[in-house]
Amino acid sequence: MTNAVAALRHLKNRKKRSSRSSIEELLIAGHEAENEGDEIHHQFLAQLFESGFDPFEVIKWKELYEIVE
Repeated sequence: MTNAVAALRHLKNRKKRSSRSSIEELLIAGHEAENEGDEIHHQFLAQLFESGFDPFEVIKWKELYEIVE
């Protein structure tokens, strides 16, 4: 995603189609990674709530998952 943002700075100077398509590819890859991360996060939360832990433990772990996500 950092590469996509850096490429945006130079997009104005370069009107080439190839630079635009490479930015689009980087943004799509970043979006896919975000979706994958969200899916993993939701899976962990589901497992956490189904774990049978003490409610205070669930709250602690949920907060940690939120920070990591």
